[in-house]
Amino acid sequence: MNYTWEILKLETQEETSSDGTNLTDSIVRIDWRRRAVDDDGTEASYKGVTHVSASSTLAEDFIALAAVQKSHVVSWIESNMSDGDVVIMNKTLQDKINTNRTTRSSFKPAWD
Repeated sequence: MNYTWEILKLETQEETSSDGTNLTDSIVRIDWRRRAVDDDGTEASYKGVTHVSASSTLAEDFIALAAVQKSHVVSWIESNMSDGDVVIMNKTLQDKINTNRTTRSSFKPAWD
């Protein structure tokens, strides 16, 4: 199974760091989709939302919005998930793939 993350939307607001510094455009909400593709090409996806805060971050460790990369955002999503959350998400994706595989059919019509 191949898993990938899509970041659908980021929401920001002003926050205060743990050392009292004003942090503009701090990411506070991440809308995401996790896609799974099985070896036979059958796909499924799972949408979610993760709320984050920079209020416990030191100003020197804060990543400005212009410098944020997808790898940072994925790391924040994953760090907010428990092992149980990941197991449930992967099980849901596998169930969706199984459903998609059994309900999908294709054929070449015999038209001229």
